[in-house]
Amino acid sequence: MGEEDAFNMLKFLMYDVGLRRQYRPDMIILQIQMYQLSRLLHDYHRDLYSHLEQQEIGPSLYATPWFLTAFASHFPLGFVARVFDMLFLQGAEVIFKVALSLLGSHKPLILQHDSLESIVDFIKTTLPNLGLVQMEKTIIQVCEMDVSKQLQAYEVEYHVLQDELLDTPPTLNQHQRAAQLERTNQSLRQQNLDLLEELQVSYARVCSLESRVAALVQSDAELREQVSALKQEKLQLVSTATRLQDLLTTLGIHSTPDGVEIQPPLTTAGDKVGAPAGQEDRTLEFLRRPVILVERKVNGQGGTLT
Repeated sequence: MGEEDAFNMLKFLMYDVGLRRQYRPDMIILQIQMYQLSRLLHDYHRDLYSHLEQQEIGPSLYATPWFLTAFASHFPLGFVARVFDMLFLQGAEVIFKVALSLLGSHKPLILQHDSLESIVDFIKTTLPNLGLVQMEKTIIQVCEMDVSKQLQAYEVEYHVLQDELLDTPPTLNQHQRAAQLERTNQSLRQQNLDLLEELQVSYARVCSLESRVAALVQSDAELREQVSALKQEKLQLVSTATRLQDLLTTLGIHSTPDGVEIQPPLTTAGDKVGAPAGQEDRTLEFLRRPVILVERKVNGQGGTLT
């Protein structure tokens, strides 16, 4: 792959898929993603979620590299390539589905560990060592899973919880209230920037699609003109062939559409008086050639006469 193609792929991942937001200094999007993964784990694997909560293990302790590197930091290259294929095809939610599938498939082994250190060590070192069967099973589960609506609901839920935490208690003084309002205002500004970025990406897509539509319309018009010109040319060729056929008929020569000549009746020696030997045959042959060529072109046969 060339440098330009690689850059375009990176640009697609950052802007179209939306991965760029999780690399910002505040990492608010990454915090939201950790909350969403925790809620998904609660919905799909309640016993595993409870076990991790008992050990005070949150997704940020083990899943942060998965989201920041799309599993490239710990997992085999073949598995990472499959993840990137699905990432280009389905979008950023693939990372959630892969993480959920991996945790669910290793749930019995994780439940056997009863300490924070052993659980985190297992998830970081043992879990990434996937065999081919486990890899294919994970890919199949990811393709069958749909969590888009849940991810949207959990993102809204996260913002609601944050707003509740930012509500000013009666005991806060003026300085603390001002600080909380400043944080709230900063969060809203960040959301506005995110929305503006999404709007710019969407506008760029619309412009690209409009230019493609205009090019297709122009190409269609050109093709229609070419078809019309070919029809006119065909009519002219048919007219020319008809005229030449009539001319040959008046000379007593008949030919079929495939160029086979039907000889006229034999003439007597007196009919050729005054004509040089062979001259009449050459003249008739000369007149028959354009007719045969035109008829072959009209019938799509092509070719030349010698």
